[in-house]
Amino acid sequence: MPESRARRAALAHRSPIETRAVHRRARLRPKVPARQPRALPEGQWDELFAQMRCGRDRDRALLSCYVSSSARASELLGVGPGDIDWTKGQLWVISKSTRARQPVPVSPEALAYLAAYLDEAGLPPDVMPVWRTRRVDPRPLTYWAARRIIQRADEAIGTNWTLHDLRHIVSA
Repeated sequence: MPESRARRAALAHRSPIETRAVHRRARLRPKVPARQPRALPEGQWDELFAQMRCGRDRDRALLSCYVSSSARASELLGVGPGDIDWTKGQLWVISKSTRARQPVPVSPEALAYLAAYLDEAGLPPDVMPVWRTRRVDPRPLTYWAARRIIQRADEAIGTNWTLHDLRHIVSA
């Protein structure tokens, strides 16, 4: 793609005190439109939520927490029993970017599903994350296992939602 000579000249020796010069885009460089977040229609949310069958309470709690908190999958899967603040309605996660422990709000519905899941599965040891496999010897749920939960539901209802999409969903 060709570069704009005017842009290159305007940015070459620019003083931080001066105002930025307006320049045109180069030929063949189209303006990239700002994308709107994907909207999940209410009917599809109900269908997706109804497909959570395997670890019913666990999967519904996980899905509700993803959508209501907008946390990254790796951040949410690392939540331990001491990271749940029931009174304030938030989870404490380790941020991927800063590695700092920070709170993320979750919906009361997500906390209700999480409580039902923990009532069914029992509390894990403090060193183990809350989200676990349903095997005889429970292990921490991995990203790939959580991804597969959503894929199975997508295949059943004919959609293509991903874990990443669930972070950015705006209810329609």
